[in-house]
Amino acid sequence: MNTGQKITDRPRLIDGFGKGAAAISIAVAMLLGFAPFASAAKFKNSSFKGRYICRVQSDGTYENSVIILTPNGRGGLSGSKTLVSADFFCARPAGSSVPCACAYSVDSGSTYAVNLDGSATAQLTWDAAGSNNGACPGNFTDDWNFVLGGGGNSAVVTDDNNGNSSPSGPWPGFGDCTKTSAP
Repeated sequence: MNTGQKITDRPRLIDGFGKGAAAISIAVAMLLGFAPFASAAKFKNSSFKGRYICRVQSDGTYENSVIILTPNGRGGLSGSKTLVSADFFCARPAGSSVPCACAYSVDSGSTYAVNLDGSATAQLTWDAAGSNNGACPGNFTDDWNFVLGGGGNSAVVTDDNNGNSSPSGPWPGFGDCTKTSAP
């Protein structure tokens, strides 16, 4: 059905509505972060700050660690680690091979660095507790690669060896960290 009227001759309800609505929609989308051209999150050292509970496991030597890690937002770390492994055996009665629980604290020289995309590295030196069983390994260093998620509220971790520096290693480790409130 052709009425002879050109499309451009049809009246508009609100002059310029299409352009104005589009501009407003784009502005709102940008503010809310929904637009494809909205800027991506930018991470930095201060994105990794607070108290994190981490679980790291070595995939080669059956080592399991529970870690309380406190990054300071400026590249420094403090915290503690309990390592339990089938590799390290305590002095037990004959026939028993119960693994030791070995305790460590983060050395004050440990550091981390966060990149703009959320990828990060850390060098964690673990100082052995004096009360550890003699079968526990002494001081050692882990080199972590990790990625922050959730605006810095979580991290996925891989490490170089989770403390295993034997000639047959290193055995890479993996794990995760979740930000928690202080106790």
